Amino acid sequence: MSNSSAGPYESFSFLSGGSAPLYLVTFDKSGVCQSPLTLARLLDEVKKGLYTDIHVFSHGWNNVFKDALQRYREFFSNYFRLRDQRNLNDPKLYRPVVVGVIWPSSWFVMPWESTPKIAAVSSAPERDEAESANRELLTEVSAEIQSSDRQRFFALAERTDALSPNEARELAAILLPIYQHSALSAEGAEIVDPSVPEVTADHLLALWTKMAPGNGSTAQEPGFAKGNEPAGFQAAANPFSWLDPRGPIRIASVLVMKDRAGTVGYNGVGPLLVQKLLEQNSSRVHLVGHSFGCKVMLSSLCCQRPANPAASLLLLQPAVSYLCFGEAIDQKGRRGGYRSAMEYVRKPILSTFSNRDIPLTKLFHLAVIRDSDWGEMKIAGVPPSKFAALGGFGPGGLEDGESTTVTMPAVAQKYPAADGTLKVIGVDGSDGKIKGHGDVATDFTAWAHLNLVSGEQLS
Repeated sequence: MSNSSAGPYESFSFLSGGSAPLYLVTFDKSGVCQSPLTLARLLDEVKKGLYTDIHVFSHGWNNVFKDALQRYREFFSNYFRLRDQRNLNDPKLYRPVVVGVIWPSSWFVMPWESTPKIAAVSSAPERDEAESANRELLTEVSAEIQSSDRQRFFALAERTDALSPNEARELAAILLPIYQHSALSAEGAEIVDPSVPEVTADHLLALWTKMAPGNGSTAQEPGFAKGNEPAGFQAAANPFSWLDPRGPIRIASVLVMKDRAGTVGYNGVGPLLVQKLLEQNSSRVHLVGHSFGCKVMLSSLCCQRPANPAASLLLLQPAVSYLCFGEAIDQKGRRGGYRSAMEYVRKPILSTFSNRDIPLTKLFHLAVIRDSDWGEMKIAGVPPSKFAALGGFGPGGLEDGESTTVTMPAVAQKYPAADGTLKVIGVDGSDGKIKGHGDVATDFTAWAHLNLVSGEQLS
């Protein structure tokens, strides 16, 4: 590990004797770079032609620094090991650098990934950590609502008992501005149609009712079911007697984080890092994203027309719309918000999906319901709604010949060669190669990346 505050954090070593430095470049929630000296050193080294290949990876949801770093270590350790096994790390031919994007996604707790340890924690440090995480969550969500509603918002959020019908409606009205915000100024790649009716408090109440025990929901959805109700439970007298107020707040936080990912990519990672890298001709630039990190990468690529296309783009369980690359995705001829990305990548975009990804097959489309979320086909079964996730159902809405779907190849099985019209390949890992939303630092995903980077060298 480097002791310098401006430079590589550490490096990956190869059997061939070569190595790849790992740069970590940090951005705040507005896209401001918080490690400008490290970024400047990276760009200077790239300008000098030190690297043949630049690998840029953005982590996804709810990753604190150590989690993001561990994901980068695991993914690229697998990738470079596979290259070593095939004698593809000759430093005379391949001199890579890895860039890990660090952005603030840790204070939110996604309903399907983990729950803050509010109760039954085992130690004072854990209590302090849980309290801090939840306080940050509430503060960030409260910043998106009307100032006059904030005191009542905190009062409802700190409740330990269930909501009454009137309180549920009150909370829905308080959270409504988050659902009516389209984030156009921060996310130039988004689409929006103001003629579509806005989300109302009734829409939110209907959403929360869908997540009630007995309505297709399960007790494993944190913050909604208390976990002790029998199957089929439904309280007739109070339809919201099961509703912990923190559940709707976490659902609303999904939208805030989704917008943040776009903001970080569009305002920061794009113009300050990705577009700068694409201006030079001495290195190939390979982009990788996971979950909402896919939105960071797509926004980075699409914030402006790049000087040169990226060499490749790998989307791992992307938490964006399955129609994001589509053409004429509705009756008005709207295009997917990231359709232009297909023009900005030399090779077909690889996008993994899996029916074992519970967050993206069961819950994403219940939270992401604004008009600006649509477009972000029926490949892995019929998507549950027009807001379905790319990482749950694969790409949809593209024209004939633009996309195909393949079962995720085993390691050593080459990915199919692309013809001239193929732009997007949906990679279905439902057979156990992708076991869940976070199962993305494996030999299977490393092999996908290796096919994008050096497929022509694989036998």
